[in-house]
Amino acid sequence: MEFDDRPTFTIHAGEPFLIPPHTIHNARNITDDTTRMLSTYLADENEPLVTQYH
Repeated sequence: MEFDDRPTFTIHAGEPFLIPPHTIHNARNITDDTTRMLSTYLADENEPLVTQYH
């Protein structure tokens, strides 16, 4: 997982994590196996769920 200017870190199966609001991040699977991730979003109803970063 990569967050803004923080060091990259690895999340293992079953480990929870929290992405703070308005934090630029990128998640990707770097293993060869089939991996699934379940995400729960807590968002203000007046703000967009996703904002594109270019």
